[in-house]
Formats: sequence, C-alpha cells, structure tokens
Amino acid sequence: ISHYDENISSSSSPLTDQVNILDFIKQYVEGWSNYRGDVFKIDIKHCDIEPDQTIMTNKDLLTLMFDAILENALRHGFNKIRKDSNRVEIKLLPVSYKDKPYILIAIANNGNELEEGFTIQDYITKGSYSESSGKSGIGGNQVYEIIKKHNGYLYLDSNKTWNMVVEVLLPIENTNASKSIEYEHDCI
Repeated sequence: ISHYDENISSSSSPLTDQVNILDFIKQYVEGWSNYRGDVFKIDIKHCDIEPDQTIMTNKDLLTLMFDAILENALRHGFNKIRKDSNRVEIKLLPVSYKDKPYILIAIANNGNELEEGFTIQDYITKGSYSESSGKSGIGGNQVYEIIKKHNGYLYLDSNKTWNMVVEVLLPIENTNASKSIEYEHDCI
C-alpha cells in the first residue's frame, strides 16, 4: 500500500474544510517551489475566480491530490533537468458541468509527450507504469479516488502548448453562475 493509499483510506472523515481554492493553491505552490522548485517553474492563472470562491474539502486530501499530480510530472514528464524551460501551469476557471457549478483546475506541463495510445483509463488504473521510462507510480489512481470523494470529475488532455493536461472539476461553493462557462469534455 502506498503512502497515498494509506492517507486516502485513513482520511474517511467528511469533507468539512471550507477552503478558498485560490489561496490554497497559492500556498501549495509556494511550498512546492521551496521544496522542489529546482526542476520546473509553476505559474498560476486564475480566470474569473472570485476572491471568496470556496470548495468543501479535506485539506490533506487536496494536498495529496496536488502532490500526486506534480510528483507524476516530476517522475514522468521532466526526466531531464532543464529548469529554465520546464514549466507547469495551474489554471483555475469557474465552469458549469451537467448543470452544476464547478471549479476547473487544469494542471498542465510541457514535459514529455503522452505515450501513444495512453488513455485516461491507463492513468487511473492502480499499478500503471510508463512503458518508455519503466517507472511506476503514475499516481492517477490516487488522484481519481480523491476527485470521486469530492463528487468531482477528471479529464486528461494535451495540446500544442502542453504535453500533459490534468483537468479536475470540483464542486464550488458561493459562485457567480454568470461568470462560468460550459465545460464540454466528457469526464469520468
């Protein structure tokens, strides 16, 4: 059982922390940068996020989710240390999905491209590993379990700028629906 599995299963307490998501992410990124800022630079983009927008969460689980995503980028995306060009971007956007308000947290990196044929099912399957690097610990299973605990959704993507984009939708509290856009991907 991994460190993440122990913390997910032992943290069966309800999601009782009302957290300002932007403040949480800023603090998380500052801590990560102090700890592992030597491999990649992290930028935060917050598009139309109200200063008081919150989610109901468990801070430990939310931290584990970000740890798993960024450790995955560290292990599988950036296997060559070139900090000056290694980038991660965290983008926040209020969205509507299935007629409910969510915060979209898109965590993108310009590391290695996804292996051909790699699917979201590969990402969330426990025990998956990267064929090209031979490294295990993709971490998607833990990410997915935490998202499910929040009644959220997960989507993977890549585009011309970012070789890997993990999109997480978490239910958001006190939102202005007029500022949200419709999320169009099919998530799990």
